[in-house]
Amino acid sequence: MEQLLCNRANEFGDSLAVVDGEHRFKYKEILAKADILAADPLKKGLGVEDPVGIVAGPGWQQIIAQVAVLRAGGTSTPIDPSVPDIQLHAMLGELSIRFVMTTKNLSARVSQF
Repeated sequence: MEQLLCNRANEFGDSLAVVDGEHRFKYKEILAKADILAADPLKKGLGVEDPVGIVAGPGWQQIIAQVAVLRAGGTSTPIDPSVPDIQLHAMLGELSIRFVMTTKNLSARVSQF
């Protein structure tokens, strides 16, 4: 999957890849943002195929987070941000998730990860 995305970005880097309302991203922008996001878990020891929780609604932030996890070598585990905190924490614990990607407005809910 990552290789397909990279090939597409190399071939059509300036082409529109994601449109989400007024947010628009080209292939090369998606990879650049994902690489920035992927750097932190890699520095902190994310292993190959380690699960990474993604607590974000559908849209461009979810897409960039999933690409970042791919680029870092982990496995995406999308979690609906509307679940109650107790259920969210239980899910993250059951899946042995050490790293969570989320939005600023949801970060307090997963600060211990």
